[in-house]
Formats: sequence, C-alpha cells, structure tokens
Amino acid sequence: MKFHRPILAILILVLLLSACVSPPLSADQITGAIAPSVSVPLQAQRLTWLLDGSSVLAGNGSILLWLDPSSLQEQARLEVGEPIEGLLVNPAGSQLLVLVDPARALLVELVSRQVSLPPAAWREISTFCPSGQSLAVLNFQNAYCGDDLLKTTIKAANKKWQKAIRGGGTVERISPDGKIWALGLGGISEATTWLIDLDSKELRHKLIVEGGNLVSVNGALALAFSPDSSLLAMADLSGLVTLWDVASGELLKTFAAGELAIDLAFSPDGQWIAMTGEKHLLLFER
Repeated sequence: MKFHRPILAILILVLLLSACVSPPLSADQITGAIAPSVSVPLQAQRLTWLLDGSSVLAGNGSILLWLDPSSLQEQARLEVGEPIEGLLVNPAGSQLLVLVDPARALLVELVSRQVSLPPAAWREISTFCPSGQSLAVLNFQNAYCGDDLLKTTIKAANKKWQKAIRGGGTVERISPDGKIWALGLGGISEATTWLIDLDSKELRHKLIVEGGNLVSVNGALALAFSPDSSLLAMADLSGLVTLWDVASGELLKTFAAGELAIDLAFSPDGQWIAMTGEKHLLLFER
C-alpha cells in the first residue's frame, strides 16, 4: 500500500507511542463504556459521511470506498491514483474534495463516482465552495470552506496559540459553525484537547479524560465535531473515544475501541460516530 509521507509519519507515531503505554482499552475494562456496534476488518486513513447519510466514505491508500452506513460493507470503490490524505464533501453534497498533499487536491463527482478534476492546486478549485467562500487548508488532512473573515480569524488564533501547537498540537478541527477551534495536544501525560473560542481567541475548555483511578493517556489522535457543532468526539492513546459537550466542556459518554484511532467522523444526524483504527473500521451508536 502506498502512503504519502505525512500519513506514514502519523502511523509510525501511533505505533511508537502505543509501545510506550498500556494496550488500548476495551469496553469490558471501563465501567459504563460503550463497545462498537459494528466492526469490520479494514484499515483506512480518512473518513467522512455523505450529507444524505447514504454512505460512509473511507480513504484506503489511493482507493476511495463507499460503505453502507449500517454494516460498513463495501458499496463501491474508486481508484484515485494518489494517496488520500483528506476528504471534504461540499455543502451541496454533489462533489468530494480529496486532498492528496498540502497543496493539491482532486474532485470526485459523487453521483457518477468519477474523478472530474485530476490533482490540481486546491487554491485553483474555485467552484467547490458556496458563493462568497473559498477553500482553505488547516493542515495536510483538513480542509474547509470559509469566507475571508473566518480565514483571518483562524490565522489569528493560530498565531496566538502557536506555542501550544509547537509544543505538541497534533490534530486540529474547526467546528462547522466556525466558532470553535479544537486543538488536540500530543505527549504522554493526560488526554487533553483545548477548545478555543475563535471570536475572542481565548481558551474555553480543556478536555481531560479522568474518572476514578483512570486517567487516559494524552495524544488526541483524532477529533470530530457533530454537524450542529454541539458535540466533539476525541480519540486518544488509551483506545477511548470520548464525547464532549462543546458549550460546557462536560464529558457525556465514553466509547472503548480496543485499538487506536486514525480518524473519526459523525453521521449527518449526529447519532453515529465512525472510527478507523489500526485494524478495523468501527461504528459507535450514541
């Protein structure tokens, strides 16, 4: 399987860090933890969900897979010819942006399931976002549509918190409503994600997993906001996926994957969380 260097680096980091900590936790080890509802043997590096809920999309090397949202069984596949590093469905739900490196992307027509634009500089893809918005790339795996104000705000937040990013920021996500920047911090101490208010640039919450004698291991391997921006899912180096209330910073639920996560994605109705791990693709039901 061919991987681009950033993807390979992430997988190597996961393997190295996992060797330093206890094996990933399963549901029978954590009181109240929820086990996966569905698990299939498939390793993919990126996940997203079609806006109509009809398929989960997974990037497996250079192959784009359409998967049944209830069973995760393969519906269709498309060879895109480049390692898939990021996936973004446009707001109209008709096209998929596939990031292939920090500066290039291709477009896939979701109805015909065909590549409509071979790899090109993502800045030159001008018809993907709604009127008044343009594409921006937060990092090599994370793109979004936004207006100039949102992009300026995110740039300012990055500048203010760049020390934290240099100190171990590993995963970043912008909430769909453009109000919260989630920054997952690396290292091996406690599982921490910072929620930063993009209007004020101030820290709103630190999300730390702890309960009884359990303190989860740091390293937010994957983050995902719910479509309404009210919830954040965080996967860490304990093999846990925790669900948080964005407004209050309260821990709502704990899911135990039994393996380390690579990516997370919410269903359009917010009721399901898909996770791709070291060996399996998993579904958790809220």
